[in-house]
Amino acid sequence: MFTGLQSNNANSVSIDNDSIDTPSALSASPSASDPVKPPPSPVPTPPSPVPTPPSPVPTPPAPKLKQPSTPTPSPLPPLPVQCSKAMPKSWPDPSVPPLCT
Repeated sequence: MFTGLQSNNANSVSIDNDSIDTPSALSASPSASDPVKPPPSPVPTPPSPVPTPPSPVPTPPAPKLKQPSTPTPSPLPPLPVQCSKAMPKSWPDPSVPPLCT
């Protein structure tokens, strides 16, 4: 959440900083601080948005992996039904009642 706010603020802050830094820099140092401060600000800003996109990228693959899992359970329901029918036939009647109880 902070990264998103920072990236948005960074854009508007960079513009505000230019107008704010200009008068402040003029008071302290006209060309010494002015040109030095602006470059560092825009430099750290680009790296922030770069690491943010990778986060959403790994998220989409996760749902895709879950999709294949969904079709797997589908065939499973019919299997248990057949197994339950085969179990009573395979197992002797006397063994079935004790297991149920």
